[in-house]
Amino acid sequence: MLSKSELIRAAAIFIVIALTLGTVTGLWSNPLFTRKIEVNLWDYLIFIPYALLIGLYFGMKTTSCRLHKNKLGIVLGFLGFACPTCNALLLAVFGSGALISYFEPIRAYIGLAGVIIMAYALWQKYRLRASQPSYASR
Repeated sequence: MLSKSELIRAAAIFIVIALTLGTVTGLWSNPLFTRKIEVNLWDYLIFIPYALLIGLYFGMKTTSCRLHKNKLGIVLGFLGFACPTCNALLLAVFGSGALISYFEPIRAYIGLAGVIIMAYALWQKYRLRASQPSYASR
């Protein structure tokens, strides 16, 4: 179970991540960013658990953390709801034609894989924390 301070920290991280990433990926209308690919339901179905899992993951304290699965989950999750043709790195590597033809049809699955990896990393972090003497007695 998370402590009250961890829940507050997780909620704050969730809010910051949701507002920041939702704005820069154009999931809602804003004056800072215009999305070139239309937002669909899958974008939100990936974005909401993604932001929640990141909040919980980074809100949870441990004395040590040897987990690196979260990095892959963070990247894949972000690619799942971000506009592929707006991502300069993806455009430089693949070009817009390849992104629309090959990446866009599987984008939701990539994002879903990222969410699953983040959920697994969170579960592992929780188990690691439960095995640590300073947290097991709570």
